[in-house]
Amino acid sequence: MAIDVDALPPRIESYPQPPSLLVWSIIFVACTVGGGTAALLVWPKRFPTATPVFWIAIVIVPLLVAAIVTLVPFLRHAGKVRAITSWNDRRDRYVAGVFDDESRPIAVLGSFCRFPVHDAGSPVSKVASGEIVLVPQQTPDKTATVAARWFAAPEFSIGTEPREYDADRQRVLLLDLLSGILDALEPRIDALPAALPLKVALFIDAPSFDDDIRQHFRSFWNARALRAFTFDAEQSIPGLMSLDRWLDRQADSNPDYAMLLVTIQLHDLVTQSPPPGSGEAAIALLMARHDVGERPRLGASAYLHRPRQGTLASLQQALSLALKWGKAKPADIQHLWHTGFDKVGQQALMAAARTEKVALVESQQVPGEHNVDRIVGDAGIAADWFALACAVEFAQSFGGPQLVARHNEANSIVSVVRPAVPSSLEPSL
Repeated sequence: MAIDVDALPPRIESYPQPPSLLVWSIIFVACTVGGGTAALLVWPKRFPTATPVFWIAIVIVPLLVAAIVTLVPFLRHAGKVRAITSWNDRRDRYVAGVFDDESRPIAVLGSFCRFPVHDAGSPVSKVASGEIVLVPQQTPDKTATVAARWFAAPEFSIGTEPREYDADRQRVLLLDLLSGILDALEPRIDALPAALPLKVALFIDAPSFDDDIRQHFRSFWNARALRAFTFDAEQSIPGLMSLDRWLDRQADSNPDYAMLLVTIQLHDLVTQSPPPGSGEAAIALLMARHDVGERPRLGASAYLHRPRQGTLASLQQALSLALKWGKAKPADIQHLWHTGFDKVGQQALMAAARTEKVALVESQQVPGEHNVDRIVGDAGIAADWFALACAVEFAQSFGGPQLVARHNEANSIVSVVRPAVPSSLEPSL
C-alpha cells in the first residue's frame, strides 16, 4: 500500500513572534538608568567616587545587567527558531527518503501489444495520432452492426453453429497470440539472470474457449526450450494498482522475481454480439525490479512508477503524488493515455491536469490526450495494461514521460511511465 501522505509529519510553518526591538530597547535604557541610579543611591558616602570601582558600579554593572535582561528573550526566540528549523530539516530529509523509496520503479524489460489495427508499421503511433477511431462494423453473420473492434474473423457459413464458430475463432486466435508473445519476448526471457525466479500471470477472457489455456501456454514455452517458470498464484485479475502491491512486496524484502504478465481479451461475435464500444487486445509485459533493468544484457525499455488511486474529487491530489513518485515535472508530461472515464470523469481528469500545469501537446498532428476507449475500444480485462503498453511503446519510440490514467468503478488511478533513456526531443509522427 502506498504511503499515507496525511500521516507524514508536517512542516512547522509558523515561527514565534520575535521580541519587539523598540520595547526591549526601552527596557534596556530603563534598566541601565535605573540600575545606575540605584547604585548611586546605595553607594556608601565614606567611599571615594573618583575611583574605577565607583564607575564600574555605577555604569558597567547596570549595563551588563540590562544587557542580560534584554538579551534573554532574544536568545530564547533564536533557540525556538533553531529548533523549528532543525525539525523541518530532519522532516524534509525523512519525507525525501520516503518519497525516494516510493519512487523506485518497475523496469519493463519487454512488451507485446497487439490489437485489431491493420498496420504493419507502428499501430500505437496510429492511436497517438488519432488516425483510427472506433466505427460500426457488421458481425460475421451479418445480423448486427456494432461499434466495436475485433481481430480478423473468418467468413461465417450458413449452417455453422454460432458457438462452434466463436470457439474455433478464439482458439486459433489465442494460439496465434500466445505464440506471437513468446516469439517477441523470447530473447528478453533468455537474458534474465538464471538466479532470478520467473512467474507468469496469465489472464484470458475468451467466452467460448473451454480448453486449459495454461497447458497450451506451457506447450509453446517448452517447444522453445525456455527457462523454468511458475504460474503466479494470484487469481484475481490485476489492474494498475497491482503494481503498488508488487512494489510493496519488493520493499518488504520478499524474495525477488521477474513477472511475465499476459492479458488477452476476446469476444463472441456470433453467439452474441460484442459489447458496443468494446475492443479486443493482447498485452504482455515482462517486468522486474528496477535495478535488474539496469544490467547491460537486459536494458529496460521503460520504467513504471507507483500508481496513485483516488476518487474523482481527489484526482488532482492523486495526480500530484503520481508526478512526484514518477519524478516528472508537469511541463515534461506531453501525453496522457486514459481509459474507463466517462465525460464527467474526463472533465475531472483534464481539470486536474490543468491545475497541475501538465503541458499536454496540442498539435493537430499528434494531440496530447489519447482516449483509448474512443480510439480502440474498451479492452475489458486488458484495458489497464493496454493503455500502459501504449504509453510504454510511445515513450520508448518518441521519448518523454507519459501519464496513464484509468477509472474503474469509483476510483481513478494515475501512474507515470518513463522511457529508459530520457529524451528532450519528440519527433513528429
